[in-house]
Amino acid sequence: MRWLWIVVAVGVLAMFGDFTYRTFLRPIDPPTEGMRALASHFHSEGIGGRLYPVRHGFRHSRVIAAGAFEVENFPLPIGLIECATDAEASRLSARRPDLPESLQPVRNGRLVMDFPGWGDDGGGMAGRLARAFTSYRRM
Repeated sequence: MRWLWIVVAVGVLAMFGDFTYRTFLRPIDPPTEGMRALASHFHSEGIGGRLYPVRHGFRHSRVIAAGAFEVENFPLPIGLIECATDAEASRLSARRPDLPESLQPVRNGRLVMDFPGWGDDGGGMAGRLARAFTSYRRM
């Protein structure tokens, strides 16, 4: 019985350590080349702004990097995630019934764009960003 408690304690400690590392200690992943090219594509489509990295808690086997694009003269950024696999990109871009159609996550290859914190009043800008995002072709 004593060994069972030791194994359980070690397991809980390992889970807590993994959570703490991914949430607080792991360095922030820089934007990938695909994210930087997408930001350039947004600029060429007339959508000004800046790309910046965001801390994420995903495992690297699922997500390579996360970032955000702050649109000029608009109060909310969009979220960008570059997934490690097509399956993960599909999972992260799955339709969410709690969001209006204009704010659903959008997938383009392994890149996923979402609208965290956006409300119904951002539909026009969301549509413009979604059109620019889907027209982006990675070289």
